[in-house]
Amino acid sequence: MALTVLERAAKNILRLADDNLRRTHSRALREALQVNPGDDPSSIPSAEMISNDYNIDLEALIVTGICLDRFAAVEFLADLQREMTIDTFSKRYTARKYRGMFRRRVPVVGNKHVYTYGEILHLIKYEQRLTFPELLREFL
Repeated sequence: MALTVLERAAKNILRLADDNLRRTHSRALREALQVNPGDDPSSIPSAEMISNDYNIDLEALIVTGICLDRFAAVEFLADLQREMTIDTFSKRYTARKYRGMFRRRVPVVGNKHVYTYGEILHLIKYEQRLTFPELLREFL
């Protein structure tokens, strides 16, 4: 069975060189998952905030799966049974819509927009809480 985007992120974090890195990245992932239905959208942490808080560059956040580019976001949505194509996602969740909802610019690496799990959940109005990966609980 294929791993979900979140399971892949957990496994990527476990592969890091030492416990300090695993701890920092696990905490960053926990922050990336934050969203409370009905919250002020601007209070949901952005990838840029997480990058600054944990001193992890945006590209590393994408590579480890702590944050999501459009392709990973579409995979994540499929994991939630919310299938959509990259084109549909790109048209529906533009930089303008992001800015209007979160009152900040969407973080960008190269030509990739970078999202947190919490932002994606808010964008699709997903009401259920995600469970933090059990594999990483010891590092919190």
